[in-house]
Amino acid sequence: MASLHGTWKAAVAVVRRVLKSWPLLLALIVFAPLGFVAGFNVRQASLTMSSTATLLKETRDLRNFLLTAEATQARNLDDKVAALDKASAATAALVAKTSTASQNAALNDSLGAVTVASTTLHKAIDSENLAYFRKINADLVGLQSIEERVRNQAEASSDWQSIYYDQFKRFLKWIGAISFLTIMAIALISLALCNPGFRKIVARTGTISAFGVSINLSDLQSVRANVTTRELQIETDVKSIYARTLRDSGLAAEFLRLMRQIEVIFKGAGVDLKKLKYRATLFVPGFVGQELVQATRYDGTDRVGDESKIGRRFSVRYGIIGKAWRLKTCLYYPNVQNTNNNLVRDWGFTGEEAKPYSASVPTGPSASLMAFSVSDVGDAPPLGVIYIEAEGGDQLHPANHAAKLSIDDPDKNGCSSADRFAYDEIWAKLDDAVKENLRKRLSRLQKLMQWNDKIQEGAGR
Repeated sequence: MASLHGTWKAAVAVVRRVLKSWPLLLALIVFAPLGFVAGFNVRQASLTMSSTATLLKETRDLRNFLLTAEATQARNLDDKVAALDKASAATAALVAKTSTASQNAALNDSLGAVTVASTTLHKAIDSENLAYFRKINADLVGLQSIEERVRNQAEASSDWQSIYYDQFKRFLKWIGAISFLTIMAIALISLALCNPGFRKIVARTGTISAFGVSINLSDLQSVRANVTTRELQIETDVKSIYARTLRDSGLAAEFLRLMRQIEVIFKGAGVDLKKLKYRATLFVPGFVGQELVQATRYDGTDRVGDESKIGRRFSVRYGIIGKAWRLKTCLYYPNVQNTNNNLVRDWGFTGEEAKPYSASVPTGPSASLMAFSVSDVGDAPPLGVIYIEAEGGDQLHPANHAAKLSIDDPDKNGCSSADRFAYDEIWAKLDDAVKENLRKRLSRLQKLMQWNDKIQEGAGR
């Protein structure tokens, strides 16, 4: 849930930052009016426009005229053919009434000439008729296509709502090119901001000016928002990388194997962990700065199994895990509580963080804390820290050891008698093979994550 909340805050911060971006604002101011003007100046047929109605009426009139002409031409041609056929029939009848051979021969010759002329005229009439009707039909098809296109466009914008919708679509098509140019401008500005020389110039002036618009880059709220966004992004990325890598590393299985043996060792020393409210986990170094990252879920009997805890980051300068990592040894604090404001004085808590552990709060005002440092070769930083906490004081050692344990008698290496109990009675008695398997897993993980090569060095902090 915390991760989702952090992601949401980061997204909101990025959106706010983008909305404040001066290239976007400039593009909107300059190009939006031009886009609307260009969009609404595009003429399209509409039933609400008088020119559209006039065009449709003239198209219908022309089509009717062509249809009338076609019908008239057909009737005229039919009359000509009928007259020609009538003349041919009259000639044939005249030949039939003639009885003399000489007259019959002359009339037959005339009839043949008339027939030839009639056939030729028929062909001419048919040819003229075919060409004429083809031309008429072509003109009619063209007129019908134009009329349908204009009518479809007009019907698509038959009311004012449709007109505005259509013009807005045209505007969006036009503004696409402007959006591309805006993105290119933002990309070029981003590349310029990545240039160290350009950043130095901006840092000296504190402003960027273009087209009469000046942007104050030294505005505190903008700087804070930018830093917050980057910090949240780092937190999210680091947690995601560690969670994914640790899940695939097999480290959790080795840690649980070691914890089962730790429970056996504790029981042999007189402490049954399974009867206590306790939990344990493993921390590994972080690669960002001087910090430790929780590498496994909590194991034990109290508040365990929360996968979201993996990836949490803690400074090596605070808490028992930080002390164990810095001292490269085992530590044991039998009774940690907030008496005399100890959590603030010795453990790096703030006053607000220490309130739940004050003596006036009945739920767990004290705890027993133990940590084992998993050493690397030579003087290299530890590979990890195993952390165990139990509710209540003096829980992680047998009662007959209470008088022998103290945290106020450290030797020259900073180890107290309580710390030596943790090492001698617990850590040293663990199976070397189990510890070595865990160390090998951690060593491979260190080579993969390169956490000894810090992105942010901690010198002076």
